[in-house]
Amino acid sequence: MPGALHALDLWSMGTTVVAAALSCAALVVAASRWRPLRDWLVARVDFPPMLPSLVGTLFALLASFLASAVWTNDDRAHDAVAAEARAITAAGVFLRALPGEEAGVALRLLSDYVGEAADSEWPAMAAGGESGRARALLLEIKVAALRIASTSLREIATHREAVEALD
Repeated sequence: MPGALHALDLWSMGTTVVAAALSCAALVVAASRWRPLRDWLVARVDFPPMLPSLVGTLFALLASFLASAVWTNDDRAHDAVAAEARAITAAGVFLRALPGEEAGVALRLLSDYVGEAADSEWPAMAAGGESGRARALLLEIKVAALRIASTSLREIATHREAVEALD
């Protein structure tokens, strides 16, 4: 069960936990208010007086641990997307600073990669897969970036930064 909750997105997990809490609360209220059920429970089970507090505390701990794990996964996903966006931005800036037709080719491929990542790669990753086209475009960008001829020390340094940003 905890593994199934971890697989849910943040809002679905939150809704599931709240629904479970409300269901448990409704059962407790029904058991305490509906006389036949209350009499049946009291006759068969000897509840210690602190049991409701204990059960409530355990439920709160379970819910907080599950929520913490899901929020951590959500934060990691946001961090990964932000890191990829920074790397793509840096690669674009460095490629724009380089001369030659190959730099223009690499920039066009980078633009295609961004579109493919947003349209196909990220939804595929959310479903546990990947987009082969996005991976192929990234490889083409790296090859095009490596083909750029750099002559001055400034171009060599910029070229190096562009290639590192693509890794």
